[in-house]
Amino acid sequence: MHSQIHTVTDLMTAAARALCEGDQAALFELLEISADWLQPDAEADAQRTMLEAMIEAIDNIPDRG
Repeated sequence: MHSQIHTVTDLMTAAARALCEGDQAALFELLEISADWLQPDAEADAQRTMLEAMIEAIDNIPDRG
């Protein structure tokens, strides 16, 4: 996935797909990717908060089966 994520747009699109698919591993990987970016602290904090909320949301989704 690392090679496909270069912009905030890429990050947000990948995060939305991961959330829809219930893919926490992908969201954790996105956390690592965004943490490595050179960006203002406020932007990094916003991305981390969003991704952590998505991970938590997946935990709270009732089983669909």
